[in-house]
Amino acid sequence: MHFFNSWLLRLIGPIDKEQQMHLFKLSENGLVLSFILNFIALIISIVIDLINQQLTFQTVLIYIMLIIISGYIATKVSGKDVSQYEVYSKAELANLRKRLRLISVLQTFYAFLVFNFNIYNWYFIPA
Repeated sequence: MHFFNSWLLRLIGPIDKEQQMHLFKLSENGLVLSFILNFIALIISIVIDLINQQLTFQTVLIYIMLIIISGYIATKVSGKDVSQYEVYSKAELANLRKRLRLISVLQTFYAFLVFNFNIYNWYFIPA
C-alpha cells in the first residue's frame, strides 16, 4: 500500500481519515466505472463476433476481466452479509457452515448450467 500511495497517488507521508475516505470513494467509483465499461465492451465484442460468426481472443479476455471484477465486487459485498448471522454455539456454527456451503455449491452449479446452456445455444445450434 505504501508503494501505491507514494508512486501512483503521489502522496507523501501518512494519510489522515478524510484523505482515506476520499481515496476509498475514488476507488469505488473507478471499480464501478471499470465494471460498466467492461460490460459494454463485452456486449459490443459479442455482437461483432456474432456478425463475423467466430469467437475472438479479445472477447475471451474481456470476459475474463469482467469475471475478475465481478468476483472482487462479490467478495466485498458478500463479506458484509456474513456478519449478519449471530451464532451462539458450535452446533449452530456447524449448521450455518453446512447451509452456506450448500448454497455456494448450488449457486456454482446453477451458474455452470446457465453458462454452458448459453454457449451451446450461441455456437452449436445451427440457425
